[in-house]
Amino acid sequence: MTIYRSAGLSALLLTGLLSAQLCTAGACLAQAAAAAAVAIPATPAGQKARMFIEAINSGDPERLAAFTKEHYPSQANNPQGRLIQERTKGLDVAAVDQSSDHELWLSLKSRASGAALKMRVVVEPTPPNAVRSIGLQF
Repeated sequence: MTIYRSAGLSALLLTGLLSAQLCTAGACLAQAAAAAAVAIPATPAGQKARMFIEAINSGDPERLAAFTKEHYPSQANNPQGRLIQERTKGLDVAAVDQSSDHELWLSLKSRASGAALKMRVVVEPTPPNAVRSIGLQF
């Protein structure tokens, strides 16, 4: 048995070793991907970032429009979110680069191309913490 010590992989392998004999190859891969997911901080900025990424990943323009209308009203009529949704086919969080209660920087990966992106989310300091800005660098 080989145990690798790279970031997050040893825990993933140790967890997976116990259940590896009980699942098919496809189920094991899905389990490994879920275990390796990067957790977005439970801050106001993190909550809005997670909601935005979930709306993008849904592929549903109505869900994205609802997020924008409720949480980022200054951009409610901006088509950029839908263009991001179409272009990336979803976003996966690769790393949390910097986090505070009201600002968050994430490294992301496009599901369509595998290209790396950076995302910055800034929210208002008082509840309901409306989004001030969401910036994506391709």
